[in-house]
Amino acid sequence: MAAKVVKRIIERGRPGDLLEGVSVREGGVHGHGYVSGHTAIAFAVATVVTPLVPGRWRLVPFSVASVVGVARVYYGAHLPLDVVGGAGIGILSGLAASVAFGTIDPVHE
Repeated sequence: MAAKVVKRIIERGRPGDLLEGVSVREGGVHGHGYVSGHTAIAFAVATVVTPLVPGRWRLVPFSVASVVGVARVYYGAHLPLDVVGGAGIGILSGLAASVAFGTIDPVHE
C-alpha cells in the first residue's frame, strides 16, 4: 500500500522507459518504477518474521528479501534506487505492523 502511494506521488518510469539498451527480461512490466513494490513486500515480511526465527537463522529472511530486490534489477523492472526505496518502505511497514500487533515492543527491545 505505501509503495503504491509513493509510486503515485513520484510517477517515475521504469528502466526501459528511461534508459536506452535496457534488456527487459520480464514480460508485461508496466506502471511506475519508483519504488519496487515486490521488494517492499519482501522486506516487510522479513522484518516481521525475523524476530520470530531462532538464532543464526535470522539472516535468512533478509537474505531472501535481498535476492528479490536483486532479481527485480536483473529482470529490468527496476533501477537499484527503486529497490533501496522499496526496502526502506518495507522495513518501516514491517516495523509498524510488528508494533501494532505486539510482536515487538519498541520501548523494551
